[in-house]
Amino acid sequence: TERRLIAFDLHDGVTTALASMSFHLNAAELSLHDTEQRCARDNPESAEALAQARSQIATARTLGDLAYNQTRAAITGLHSLVLDDLGLVAALESLAETAPGVAVRVVCDAAAEFTDIPDHEAAALFRIAQETMSNAARHARASSIELSLRREDDVVVLRTSDDGIGFDARAVERRDDEGSHYGLSSLAERCALVGASLRIDSVPGHGTTVIVELPLAARPEIAD
Repeated sequence: TERRLIAFDLHDGVTTALASMSFHLNAAELSLHDTEQRCARDNPESAEALAQARSQIATARTLGDLAYNQTRAAITGLHSLVLDDLGLVAALESLAETAPGVAVRVVCDAAAEFTDIPDHEAAALFRIAQETMSNAARHARASSIELSLRREDDVVVLRTSDDGIGFDARAVERRDDEGSHYGLSSLAERCALVGASLRIDSVPGHGTTVIVELPLAARPEIAD
């Protein structure tokens, strides 16, 4: 809940202000450019000063755009607004679009299959997908990822496979007292919080597959 509130505050406050700032800086840059052109012949010194000012404004606009993009990324890191508005399937599809330098294929059952997932469990699945994709892109140096979400009776199966460098998953399991490896401890904790099982298959040089199975409570029967 706190993550959601912070994400909303950033979205409605900081990103709105940054977007407005970028708009005004862009307008100022264009205005100075026009004035600079008019002064170029009659007042070269003023034209040079205007050019320097316009350069500084351009730098400020670039920094503003960077701050805007970083804030948007932070919002996604805190909470997916798409998850609230459109559901888990749409959130996973939007997450795939943010993976830097990695080709992501998303395969999901119909969104209607997942409408009975409680909000906190859907958020946990989104976080797990987010973390596994981040691990694949940053640590495993993967070039492609397949992300799937399936419904098998009353079990939701989230599966992430990558073609990265892989690692010795069995050796990591034997060294669980040494802390996380590629964020595996965090994944295990997230799964434990919602009662999901976690399986990691990986071999050095052959990529990694992460499978999370989340059992759902039986849907209540509606009396005639």
